Amino acid sequence: KFTCNHPIPCHTIFIIDKSGSMRRNDITPIIPSIYSNSNFNNRMGKLIENMEHYINKRVSDNNLNDIFSLITFNEQANLVFYNSKMNFDENFNFINECMEKIGKCEGETDFSVGFIEAEKVLSQIDRKKYKPIIILFSDGEDQRMAQTIAIVKRVSIYILN
Repeated sequence: KFTCNHPIPCHTIFIIDKSGSMRRNDITPIIPSIYSNSNFNNRMGKLIENMEHYINKRVSDNNLNDIFSLITFNEQANLVFYNSKMNFDENFNFINECMEKIGKCEGETDFSVGFIEAEKVLSQIDRKKYKPIIILFSDGEDQRMAQTIAIVKRVSIYILN
């Protein structure tokens, strides 16, 4: 459970792993619009479901001015959504758009490229207007851990200040 209360709205940055191991179906989503898609009846589908739960929780807790960005990564990072309003009135459309934009899970896990992209987003956040939050979703082990640790240390300055 994620319980959080900030005096200002949050900008949540989701960094999600779309490497090949996310295709494994050892855990699957329960939301019909996700599990009925054969490409997402797997770990990635469960990840999308969990992201959807988080956003719904923020909205139901009356955090109506929150925004989010979504970054996917394997060996490369992709900014899928940027500064999107957390509004799930059209939940089904968001889930479908998410699955369409994320696409096929393939490749290796390199956290560093996801954090480099997050650093770009963080550098543009108006800190007086939004509290930054980073949520990393992954099932794997980073292939370039030393490089990632250095980047995470640098990125944490944005979060802690």
